This record gives sequence, C-alpha cells and structure tokens, in this order.
Amino acid sequence: MQRLEGLQVLRALAAILVVFYHTLYALEYHRDPCWLCTHTAWSKSMVFGVDVFFVISGFIVSTVAERETSAARFYLKRIWKIVPLYYAVTLIEYYWKTADGHQPRWEQVWKSLLFVRQPGGPVLIHGWTLVYEMWFYTVLFVLMLFGLRRLGWAGCVAMTVLGWWKWPLLLLFAGGCLVGELSKRVVAPVWLGVVLLLGGLAWWLGLSWQGESFGTAFNWDAAFGNHWWRVQRLGGPALMIVAGVVLPPWRQAKMPMVAVFLGDASYAIYVCQQIGLVYAGMYVDRVRGIGYAILTTLLCIAIGVTVHLAWERPFGQSWRRIYDLVFLRTPGLRATPGATS
Repeated sequence: MQRLEGLQVLRALAAILVVFYHTLYALEYHRDPCWLCTHTAWSKSMVFGVDVFFVISGFIVSTVAERETSAARFYLKRIWKIVPLYYAVTLIEYYWKTADGHQPRWEQVWKSLLFVRQPGGPVLIHGWTLVYEMWFYTVLFVLMLFGLRRLGWAGCVAMTVLGWWKWPLLLLFAGGCLVGELSKRVVAPVWLGVVLLLGGLAWWLGLSWQGESFGTAFNWDAAFGNHWWRVQRLGGPALMIVAGVVLPPWRQAKMPMVAVFLGDASYAIYVCQQIGLVYAGMYVDRVRGIGYAILTTLLCIAIGVTVHLAWERPFGQSWRRIYDLVFLRTPGLRATPGATS
C-alpha cells in the first residue's frame, strides 16, 4: 500500500485549521477583539477542516478495510487507535469541569464514552466528530461481516443513504469512499487536479463569504439545512480538494518531512487541543488578539506532537501484541489491486 504524503500534509493543515478556529472562539468568548473574531463568517468557516478530515477518513479507512481478511481485526484496530487517547483526554476534561464546579451529568459521560449523539455535545466538546467516525467504522464492520469485499462502493452507498436520510455529515465519508475507488482506477491529468484544487478552495471561500453555511456543528438539528445545503456544503469543497490531491500524478510526490510528520500526529493534535487551550488560558493570557490565537495554536501543536511521540506511536505499535487472540489468527492483509492510499 503506497503512502500518499500529500494526503498527510492535507490532514495536518485540516487539524491546524480546526485548532486555530477554537483559539478564535476562545478570544470571542473572552471578548478580546480581533478582525477574525468580529467577522464570524470567516472564523466559523474554519470548521471546514473537519469536512476535510471526514473525506480523508472515508478515503483511507475504506481502502484499508478492503485489505483486511478479518472484520474483527479491522474494527479492533480502529478502536485501538481512536478510543484510548480520546478516553484519556475526556477524563482530563471531566476532572477540569468538576473542579470548576460544572460536573457533567452521568448521561453525558456514558453517551460520550459510547459515541452516542447528544444535543449538548460530549464531555470533550470537539469529540462530536468521533461520533461520526465510529459510526462509519461500524458500518464498514457490518458490511465486512456480510462478506462484502468492495467496501469502497458499498461504503459509499451506505453512507449516502444514511447521510441523505438522517445524518448529513455522513455524506462526507461517502465522498471519501468514492474518491478512494476512483484513485484505484484513474490517474487524472494535471490540469484537472489544478481545477479541482482551485475550484474547491474557491467554493469554500465563497461559502465563507456568505457567512451562514458553517453553523455550530454539534447542534444536530439546527446546523443542517435542506438538500441544496447538503450539496453545496457537504458535496463540494472538501471532496474536490481531496480529489485534487489524490487523483493526479503528483499524488506520488515527496513532501516536506515536517509536514508529513504533522499529518501523522494530526489525530493527537486534534484530540489534545483542549489541553493546549486550557493551559493557554492560564499562561498566555497576557497576549492579546491574533497573537494569542497564533501562540495558542503552536502550543496545541506542541502538546499534540509530544503525545503522539510519547504515547500514540508506541501504543499503536503495541497492537501487534494482541495478534495471538484466537479470533484474529487469520492472514493479516489481502492484496487490493490498484490501491493507492
């Protein structure tokens, strides 16, 4: 399976974009004015980084799942990667909220740990995205149990049905599955890649200019509009940008090692950003305006990188120790002709 370094760089940029958005939200909450804080249409549009994450996840995970010979191994691998770090940071956030006199309700806690949707969001508020991630993994797991091997197409259909019927953000995973299938069969010309990248970026900037296309993501009912909203918000910019990265010949291009490394650490950066935001409020509070946002973003990146090196990477490698479980004693991977992720 070939490693797409451009996709890793895109993951890093998406994570940093979301972290920067949350630093601006903190500034707005403390009434510390900066241009981006007073122009909320632009600051809220940075939630777009989550859209890119979802499309990339659909692309990568559906391709990885096709190569697994065991549905149990696939699902446990995803849990092994996502759950422990998320639970650890959720525990830290629970302690902080309790110490501050805002102890979360027990219902909110167990729903957070079991990835159940709830109107106010989970204990770790940006963990709302992991609800959708785990749903996507579960759908692929069920498809594998039914013996379906073309998981890119099957996942695309399943996510489209669920997204159009009830949960619109699942359409982003459907788009990622579709791009994954196309990448196995098509090498797009360079000019088309340029058009996709520039078109996706222009579309995002246009939605940002409108100011109403990026609502509060975890407000499950109010944030989602009609079918046209779903097409323009969920079917457009993120899908075009990811396709522009992985379909043309430059998908094999080498990228700066630092940027690729940040892509590897993007999950830790995203999940651990709350730690950085809290410590920034304690130690960076003398800095005002956009300077605070930049310093806090750098602090969140530093904490995420540290956690990635000290915990996430060693913990991920320890996965090999559970290969001896009885129900995992099957060949590890199967060949998938044309796979490029």
